Amino acid sequence: MTGSSSTRRTPRSNGYVGSIVVNALLLFGVGHLVEWQIGWITPAWSDVVWAVSLSLEVSIAANALFLVYDHDWFRYPVLATCCLLAFQAVYVLYTVFPFDFGVAWNDIARFALLALILAIGIGTIVTAVLAVLHLLRAAAREVLNV
Repeated sequence: MTGSSSTRRTPRSNGYVGSIVVNALLLFGVGHLVEWQIGWITPAWSDVVWAVSLSLEVSIAANALFLVYDHDWFRYPVLATCCLLAFQAVYVLYTVFPFDFGVAWNDIARFALLALILAIGIGTIVTAVLAVLHLLRAAAREVLNV
């Protein structure tokens, strides 16, 4: 055996570490995208960096918290907050639209962002409902144990 069970990472905690790494790389990319002079990124990108960065930073912090404390009653409210910030980031991307893919592709990209806003909105509502249910369950357990 290669280690005690107390030092092994669970699959979920490995996912948290992976998410932190990926989001940190994305955060670096978001902050340097204009410098890389990618043809379809317009100077308006600087107007969306704050929203996308905030969403990624909160996701990194949330996953770091989950490594330390991973209980449903805590995880779901934090995930709902992350969803709200992701919704905000995509909404800002849609309203500013700092891309130029060409006339035909811009309409497709805008439609894709609208679909993403809808999907994240639904996910946010579902996660918020789950957060309330898990908080109520935790509160009921607390009352019954007293």
